[in-house]
Amino acid sequence: MRRGALSLTRAALLCVPWLALSACGTDRALTGVWQQACEGGEAACADAPFVYKLHLGRFGDDLTGLVVRYVNPDGDATFDTLRECGCYLVTSGSASGLTTRFQIEPGMPSALGCPAPGYAFAAAGCKDALAAPPCRAVQFELDGETDVLVGTLTCDDGPAAAVRFEPVNERLRRTCVGGCRNAPDAGLNE
Repeated sequence: MRRGALSLTRAALLCVPWLALSACGTDRALTGVWQQACEGGEAACADAPFVYKLHLGRFGDDLTGLVVRYVNPDGDATFDTLRECGCYLVTSGSASGLTTRFQIEPGMPSALGCPAPGYAFAAAGCKDALAAPPCRAVQFELDGETDVLVGTLTCDDGPAAAVRFEPVNERLRRTCVGGCRNAPDAGLNE
């Protein structure tokens, strides 16, 4: 009898760490900051007018966050604040396993956030894109693991472009620019 109880105790002790590690599973996967990777291959950004940084939070099958757009005039994918050209709330965000779908709506009047002090989205090509958005909606469909997200980006009903995102060690943004009055909150926890 004692031997059976000891075996059961050992089995329980072996299962506890496994359960602890697997409890989150993919439920929190995709959460973090993801930067568009542009080095060679199908997902190259040389001809793309914009590149993106995703600030995502996943809660079960729901996905929320912000997408920051940067102008890409030289095709070098520089994610510099001076090249920021819009910050948008994720809409229609969903996730299943390691797959996510969401969109941003650059044409929405409240979608721009507010510019940083002394800066009014002055990067070359940005003011035109803000005045007349090239897309009403940009859809993202991404699959991945913890080290890369790959998939497509589609402007309205146009052709899908291959994209690749890699995680970056940055703090999640909750609003488009800190300190803005009445800035929309993306719903991400600190």
